[in-house]
Amino acid sequence: MKSFIFACLILLVLVSNHTKSNNEINFEAEEIKVEETLKSFFNCISNYDYNGIREVTSDDFILVENGPVWDTDKFISFIKRFEGDASLSYEFSDMQTTVRGPTAWMVYKNNGTMLQGSQERHFEWTESAVFTKERDQWKIELLHSTMNEPDSTQS
Repeated sequence: MKSFIFACLILLVLVSNHTKSNNEINFEAEEIKVEETLKSFFNCISNYDYNGIREVTSDDFILVENGPVWDTDKFISFIKRFEGDASLSYEFSDMQTTVRGPTAWMVYKNNGTMLQGSQERHFEWTESAVFTKERDQWKIELLHSTMNEPDSTQS
């Protein structure tokens, strides 16, 4: 009888460790999907892909850009001014991503470059984003951006 109870306890420990490992893997997979959603958003900006921007943001998306508060339409109107005139690129670092059920958030550094004619401008932001999962797809609900230092201009 003692052997049976001991065997059951060992089996219980193994099953609980396996479940924990699967949950950790699922959280890591979801964190990667959240990060991919953010990168997709900025790729859409670089490509002036307005439908793509709408696909990765929630219907009530809000952007706080160094003070001003924009919804999706205001944000798209802002970046349309640069279409055909500027090339935009972004690099991310120090990404910290947390997933809790259908909600996730990130804090990260965003280094952007804008090439407009022969003028290259560099920007550095600290940003945070909140995501919600809608029909198995992560969407950006809120993006807050603070510029770290004035942009530098190089000829």
